[in-house]
Amino acid sequence: MANKLPDDALLVDYKAVCAMLSVGKNAFFSMRQSGRFPIQPIRLGGSVRYNRRQVESWVESGCSPHWRPGR
Repeated sequence: MANKLPDDALLVDYKAVCAMLSVGKNAFFSMRQSGRFPIQPIRLGGSVRYNRRQVESWVESGCSPHWRPGR
């Protein structure tokens, strides 16, 4: 998972999220499907992205499935 992110990227794709979490694609989609990944996707045309700051905040808070933005 050598997906290097620009330091100023505000939105990231699932591959970047996987790299940030050190998990594989299947684990990520399993987490998302089961509700253990609480960050809502942002749809841009045919693309799906995630708010990088929210992902970082979620990780810093301990990866709680009950995390909500701004808490």
